[in-house]
This record gives sequence, C-alpha cells and structure tokens, in this order.
Amino acid sequence: MAPFTIAVSSCALFRQDNSPGVAFPLIKALKMVNQRLREMDPAVEEPFKIVVIATFTNMDDLKKRIDHYNLKIEIVGLKKTILEHLKAIKPVLFLSKNEQNVREAIGAGYGAATMIQTDYDEYSDEELRVAFDGDGVLFSDESEKVTAEKGLEAF
Repeated sequence: MAPFTIAVSSCALFRQDNSPGVAFPLIKALKMVNQRLREMDPAVEEPFKIVVIATFTNMDDLKKRIDHYNLKIEIVGLKKTILEHLKAIKPVLFLSKNEQNVREAIGAGYGAATMIQTDYDEYSDEELRVAFDGDGVLFSDESEKVTAEKGLEAF
C-alpha cells in the first residue's frame, strides 16, 4: 500500500522564533504512529510520508529545526510554486497557514487545510485523534449538532 503523503508548509511546522508551529503536533504524532508500527513489525511500510515545502529562505535553518526535533522528514525547496511542488509530491493532504495557498491547492484538486494557530498546547505523544468536519456540505450536520449541544468531548 502506498503511504498517505502529507505536504506541510514550513511556516505551519515551525514559527518564526524556531518553536513548534501549529502543524507540529500533528506531524509529530504521525511520525510516532510510523515508529510504533515499525516497532511492532520492522518490515511494515510507514503509512504516513511527510514532505515539508520550505517557505523560509534559509534551508539550513529549516534543516536544523527538523534535526533538532528528530523528525526525519523530506524537505523540498521553494524554487517552484506551491502548486508545482504539490504536482510533484502528489499529497493526499496539504497543510499551510497561508489561506491563499490552500485555496489554490483545493482549486487544483488537492485535499488541503488552513492551519490556524491557537493557544491550546496540551498535546499527547501517546495518541492521535483526528476529527473531520465537512460543514454539512460533504457530510451530514450530525457532528455539528453533537458538538453544539454537548461540546467537543462528546464528539
């Protein structure tokens, strides 16, 4: 089975001050899933492939950040447009803080999401939880009703 490829912009992965960015906890959790599956079966192909599209001008700085957190992920430089990189990478999902890049990716047929920085910082290294919300367009609005009536924990 081919890996689930996720492209992430470097500005979503790291903040300007070198600290982890809004996409960092998700990327770290996906790398942890890969690691745990490898521990159970060394022959298993990693289900998640992460590719960082460098939006910084300093590639060495980005490589240092990635090495510092031991992420071991592929980096592509921003010598092409975001869409040209996505065409080459063929990701299932593109994550960025840049809303315009996300719109362009969606317009070109890629799954994409704008990552918004929050103050929430209680992330787990032990579990990965993902919730998809199609805003009642792609899916029914049942999850929206549950969240509105009973809160996110009930969802």
